Amino acid sequence: MLLVLMIGGYLAPQGDRILVIGHPGMSERQMMAIVAAADGRLVAGTRLSWIVVAEGSSGLFSLALMKAGAMAVANDFIGYGCMRENDGG
Repeated sequence: MLLVLMIGGYLAPQGDRILVIGHPGMSERQMMAIVAAADGRLVAGTRLSWIVVAEGSSGLFSLALMKAGAMAVANDFIGYGCMRENDGG
């Protein structure tokens, strides 16, 4: 079931907020540059510098992110696990 949700979120990101996945090892500064180039704004970082949540008003925001250098985009609800620090459990 989780795999279906992940694939669905990857294939059809919708809404204003989108999880933006860069190449592993990218810095937050590089991710902010991708978001800015797509005419969006950074909403939240995650514990991984190369994954952020961004917001844009264009209907083609996810496409613009990909053109700006994002490796992948997904619905932001998939990224909530990346936002949490490891609680040891």
